[in-house]
Amino acid sequence: MELSLLADRLRCPSCENPLLERGPKALTCGRCGTSLPIEGSNINAAVGEPVLSAEWEEMQAGSVERYQDEHYEEDETIAQIFGGFIAVSLKPGDVLFDVGCGLFPHLPAYARDLQMGGYVGLEPLTTPLARDYACLTGAVAEKLPLKDESFDAALLATSLDHIEHVDQAMAELKRILRPGGRLYFWVGLHEPEMVSHAKTFHNIFYRGRGLKRAARIAAAPLEYGWFMWKMRQRRRALAKGIPLDHAHFRYYTQASLKAELDGCGLETVRTLHIPGTSSMLIEAKPA
Repeated sequence: MELSLLADRLRCPSCENPLLERGPKALTCGRCGTSLPIEGSNINAAVGEPVLSAEWEEMQAGSVERYQDEHYEEDETIAQIFGGFIAVSLKPGDVLFDVGCGLFPHLPAYARDLQMGGYVGLEPLTTPLARDYACLTGAVAEKLPLKDESFDAALLATSLDHIEHVDQAMAELKRILRPGGRLYFWVGLHEPEMVSHAKTFHNIFYRGRGLKRAARIAAAPLEYGWFMWKMRQRRRALAKGIPLDHAHFRYYTQASLKAELDGCGLETVRTLHIPGTSSMLIEAKPA
């Protein structure tokens, strides 16, 4: 069932022929002969020339170990809040497309309890993984081998800032959405004000007990001084376009995120800043 959900919505990534002949181990284009291997519940669309830059390819390859760490996203609190945010407007029969679903064998925490008609993941990495949901691997958001108007909603959970060409990706997502379709974003913001909001006195003073707590209280002036310096450096880096790390292509602030979505022809329907975090949740629709 899960695999058919994806196979029925595919088109050939080479010639865009909507008809793919299904065999037990591959989908084959009847026009140009392009073959997409079937591996369990995964369909591998890594065919043809690379769509993105060598820098993006290197960044993805370097992230595999981090994604496979057993402690990666161990705390599911924000993911569950994102699921609740999606659930507010998702209809029970909607089929959801997840851009950057990750290297997880089971449904992500934000999709686990959704009342939906189906779920399909997109993961550019082709790392072998047995999943219990349908996943399109080896493809990128900038070039989706999917039929027009084939999904009711799409989501990007902390993946927007990993996309190299956001304008192309948003054009593709708008293409595959049915009329009235929605997009859901979970974005980590990098502006100093948002990051510092997560660094409260409660967080610093009340971790641990006894001597540990006393030591943290005593160190608070130094810790806050260091933090203020780091945030000043961050503000300068954002202003000059200097990368903050080696994992993201861009570093959103509230203003730059709004400008990005507006520039891609998306209308923001509602937003939620999760208190005590730098996470922003957004529901949008094609303008």
